[in-house]
Amino acid sequence: MTAMRVDAFDFVLAPESIALTPANPRDSARMLVVGPDGDFADAHVRDLPDFLTPRDALVVNDTRVIPARLDGIRVRDEAVASIEATLIERVDDGTQLFFGLILEDREGAHGTFVGR
Repeated sequence: MTAMRVDAFDFVLAPESIALTPANPRDSARMLVVGPDGDFADAHVRDLPDFLTPRDALVVNDTRVIPARLDGIRVRDEAVASIEATLIERVDDGTQLFFGLILEDREGAHGTFVGR
């Protein structure tokens, strides 16, 4: 299996552009549409059927994100690296171990244990 390049998801987003609560009604949520020519258009979720064709496949992601983003540093001998971790899922309810994504200012090793 090929690892996903999570750096493709890195972008700057103004804090006022981040929804902190769900839209009410839910179908009034904003949606960015990228057309076949690459042009962008603003729309709403209620408009989604207008953009689909009979040959399209709609994939729904119903995962929930836990609010756990951590910023810190990793010190290894004289080397210091800034790191950012997003905890995705608890490994086991009886532990404090999580699966997560870690970004650091240089490429890290897969399977690295981060803890105290």
